[in-house]
Amino acid sequence: MDTLPISAEQQTALSVFFGEWFYAIVFAFLVLMFRDSIQNVVAGVMVFIGNDLNHDDVVILDGRPARIARCGLLKTSFYLYTIDRDGQFVNGTRTQIANVRLSEHSIEKPLPLLSQLMVSRFSDQNLSGE
Repeated sequence: MDTLPISAEQQTALSVFFGEWFYAIVFAFLVLMFRDSIQNVVAGVMVFIGNDLNHDDVVILDGRPARIARCGLLKTSFYLYTIDRDGQFVNGTRTQIANVRLSEHSIEKPLPLLSQLMVSRFSDQNLSGE
């Protein structure tokens, strides 16, 4: 009755197997545990690499005028403004959006105004396409 449930050769094989695969198992566990953070960091790096969104850009976020306050690795901060009927800024709020969630929002970057020369040159042309 003093026999082990597994033989000595099996114990050696198991210890070698777990010794070789221990770091891979721990790494896989950590990746699964921190998956959302890793996705946020990758999305943040993509925001930094591209020139689409920069610090202090004026954008239209979901139909409201906004300014990008900070582009971080995990999230981007926006100052959102409300404009009254007279065209005056009445108040503002600050919101933070995770970088992986930026694609879920409508972010428009207004084009710079055309110069007066371009406006005067093309103002007599019909731009409606008719």
